[in-house]
Amino acid sequence: MENGESRAVSELRPGENVLTVDVDGRLVPSQVLLFLDVERRSRTRFTVLETEEPPSRLALTADHLVFVSDNRTQDTAGFRPVFAGRARTGQFVLVRDAPAGRLRPARIRSAFSEEGSGVYAPLTAHGTLLVNGVWASCYAVIDNHRWAHLAFAPLRLFHSLTPLLPSVQARHGNGTQQPSGIHWYAKLLYRLGERVLDGKTFGSL
Repeated sequence: MENGESRAVSELRPGENVLTVDVDGRLVPSQVLLFLDVERRSRTRFTVLETEEPPSRLALTADHLVFVSDNRTQDTAGFRPVFAGRARTGQFVLVRDAPAGRLRPARIRSAFSEEGSGVYAPLTAHGTLLVNGVWASCYAVIDNHRWAHLAFAPLRLFHSLTPLLPSVQARHGNGTQQPSGIHWYAKLLYRLGERVLDGKTFGSL
């Protein structure tokens, strides 16, 4: 969260601020706008990435994007988005070093698959967030964070304007629990992606 405390992703609510990273690599707050996917009781296979120093454990669906680098660099520009299922041991992710209050590269020491319950994909204003301290994308299925961020720009804009539109806020009010399922806008983009993108760029639902 913005104040440095941790909370389960399932407990996040639209309108709250979480920590993420800006273009200069600084930790900044970003507002949770909505959830792109909520599957509270779904049993799912997750890709689990565990790091060395600082130690962290990140569980994502295989087609969710995470930022990795082949080198121990602290420059965010040196990290590229890949499907979590394609991340490999020996690569590096950026992890929040809580005592120092900054990001550090951490080597992935193990990557494996395990089954878990519940899928939650929050969308922030920045399109990224820290999950268990690890810098990750809000997006999945499309293997290009920049394209996904551009594609979801209309949705982010709409939800950033809802506080100015009382009638809309009443229907999509902040702080409310979102219904289960994939957001309709995400479904639309996924269907378009299936038609125009190849198998390496486009993952599977």
